[in-house]
Amino acid sequence: MKEKIGEGITAEIYLWNEKEIIKLFHDSIHESLIEKEFIVSQEIQNLGLPAPKVGNKVFDQNRMGIIYEKIDGVTLTEQLAKDPMNVEKEAKRFAELHFQIHSVKSSALSDIREVLISYVDLCNRFTLEQKEQIVSYIEALPTKQAVCHMDFHPDNILISGQGPIIIDWMTAGYGNPFADVARTVIILKHAHLPASIPEPVKQSIMTLRHVFCEEYVKEYLTLSKGTWKDIESWLLPIMAARLIEGIPEGEKDDLYRQVLSFL
Repeated sequence: MKEKIGEGITAEIYLWNEKEIIKLFHDSIHESLIEKEFIVSQEIQNLGLPAPKVGNKVFDQNRMGIIYEKIDGVTLTEQLAKDPMNVEKEAKRFAELHFQIHSVKSSALSDIREVLISYVDLCNRFTLEQKEQIVSYIEALPTKQAVCHMDFHPDNILISGQGPIIIDWMTAGYGNPFADVARTVIILKHAHLPASIPEPVKQSIMTLRHVFCEEYVKEYLTLSKGTWKDIESWLLPIMAARLIEGIPEGEKDDLYRQVLSFL
């Protein structure tokens, strides 16, 4: 049995050899989603963005997996936990990295507006009228062809000897960069922490997150010459689409109330 080095919502990560890892997907993940990640990863590699090199698709332990370059490093979350005094510096670097992604264009990926619409349509919390209202809102938003990661948060940034490396491109698409920024803001501000974490520790983490988010947004808007309204316009659809994800029910309840307040 190979050494397991990590696990997420969609997959387990094992060492494959000295230079590669295998992302072994859970049985619940449909083959079409794995194929999408494989194709997206190849496109991201071809575009020259800072991401692990992608190898082949393989079957291992009767499950489908993708071979990736092994990146030695720690996540940005771990880096911040070790040295919280550097939160503003790391937030600025985080913003620069996000802006770097958005400086690249691709029409080979999925249109994020179409993905958001499909997610809203799948959400059983909304009435038909509410769905139509949200879809009309999405269709009226300005679009672009910028590469968007759509799950850009500190756990998906590895700090390595090669510099920052971005992982988990399964949700990547093309569209308006401010949609991608809005999703990051929502994760930083609204993602619930595990109940097992003591309350004082939770408060410290949330304070750190708040400072990190504020500095990230400020730096990104400086680089992009955008405004908070550019980000704010995407909060409604991103929150609505997030309701079908595998996040805690309490977090979904919070986001649902936010969405209703926007309608």
